[in-house]
Order: sequence, then C-alpha cells, then structure tokens
Amino acid sequence: MEDLFPDEDLACVEEEECKDWWQLYFDGATNQRGYGVGILLITPEVLYLPFAFRLEFQCTNNIAEYEVCVIGLEAAMVLGIKKLKVYGDSSIVIYQTQGKWKIKDEKLKPYQEHLEGIIKNFEEVTFEYLPRVNNRFADALATLASMVECSSDTQIQPFLVDKRCELAYKELVNVLTVDGKIWFAPIIDFNRERRYPEQFPVGEKKRLRKYAM
Repeated sequence: MEDLFPDEDLACVEEEECKDWWQLYFDGATNQRGYGVGILLITPEVLYLPFAFRLEFQCTNNIAEYEVCVIGLEAAMVLGIKKLKVYGDSSIVIYQTQGKWKIKDEKLKPYQEHLEGIIKNFEEVTFEYLPRVNNRFADALATLASMVECSSDTQIQPFLVDKRCELAYKELVNVLTVDGKIWFAPIIDFNRERRYPEQFPVGEKKRLRKYAM
C-alpha cells in the first residue's frame, strides 16, 4: 500500500508552493499596420486578465518584445503581485534576462537594465521560453492591437471570451451573472462609486481592488 503513491507528499508540497504564483504571458507584433503588444495575466484562481497596447512609435520586433515584457512586469508590480512566472516566445528577451545570452544591441541595453530594477520588486520571479504555438492568447492580443487604429482618448472596455456549443438560434448568449448583472459590474461600480457589492467577503474585496486597478 505504501508503494502505490510514493510521491504523494511531494505533489502536495508542490501544489502548496504554487498556489500564490501568478502567470504572465507576453508577446509583441510588428506588421505593415503598426506595432502592438499583448499581455495575459493569470491569477492563482485561474482568472484571465488580458491587456493590449498599440505602440505609436517606430520599433523593431525585439524592441516590441522588450516593451511588452516591461509593461507586463510593471502591471504585475502595481497589482502587488509577489510571485510571478513569466512566459514569452522571444528567445532574445527570455535568455538575456536569464543571463544565458549577452546583449549586443545597444538599443536593448536600457530595457535590460530597467527590467533588472523591476525584478527587485518581486519576492520571486522566473522567466521561461515558450514556443509561439503555445503563446497564442498573447499573440492574438498583440496582433489585434497592431491592427486596430484608435485615438489617444479611446479606451476599449474588457471583453468576455466564452465558448459557444450550440447554434445561435438554439442557445441564448449568457453574459450575465446569477444576479442578472454583467460579470464585470462590481469592477465598474467600484471604479465609479468606490463601493462593494452587499455581503462581499473581505478576501473578495481585496481581490476586487486589484482587478479594478
């Protein structure tokens, strides 16, 4: 009986250690329409927080990748995240940050120095190379941002990505919560009026403040 699950204790320790870790996926896109970067933050509770930015200045693909990595780390720092796993499909950014590759391009050195300063704000942070085929969410966000032209005062509100398993005339679109409100209504209410939903637990209040930020 003791040999059936020899690594059970180790598995429990690993799960306990990973429960406070956030994940950050980043990617940059450069094309004829412009420059865009995409960020996907995943909370320990597996809540997806997507961000996309259009870069209004000339840059190379490597600069776009460094830009999005810096933006993602700064966003995580503002949210008060202490443990972060960073994934990107840019070998330049990942391996230079890991110290495996040396920086030869003078334009990239300021980015690397800035990254080193940001990293000090985290208790633990890791960087891991991820093939583009496994980084499609961030890649899609970056491509979307590079293709969409908008003015400086335009802000696109959060959008919901959900699955549709039935034809449109067979299934109603469900964008509401149990109480009949849009799923992100508490975030809007907090930003506008600084109020929490009734009977909101203390832990949920703290999480809501982070998401609203």
